[in-house]
Amino acid sequence: MPAKIAILTDKAFKLIEQNKEVQQFAYSLKMEETTKWYNTKISIFKNSKDEFAGIISVVRDITDKKIAEQSLKESEAKLRVSNETKDKFFSIIAHDLKSPFSAILGFSNILVENYKKYDDKKREIWKIY
Repeated sequence: MPAKIAILTDKAFKLIEQNKEVQQFAYSLKMEETTKWYNTKISIFKNSKDEFAGIISVVRDITDKKIAEQSLKESEAKLRVSNETKDKFFSIIAHDLKSPFSAILGFSNILVENYKKYDDKKREIWKIY
């Protein structure tokens, strides 16, 4: 048993002795070219008289879960970059459109304010431009 797992197991046993609660911990083991992840739960086993009868330890392989979590973190990072790029793009577009829209709005306001000053014949001339 690797030293780090022995330390985690020892801590779990001590905590079980103190508070009688189930203890669990996760750890990884390097195996050849891959890393495997495990989750261990340790609890006290009692007999029918509610007396200490032993300790139960359940170990689960959680490698797939860890791989999925890592993939999710990578996807989240990519999404964050995409959102930042999108926000920057929209900011640039908004800035570039601000001047033309300001000119259009200004000209529209002039037309609205001066509409009654001219007769229909003069207004028809404006339609050409």
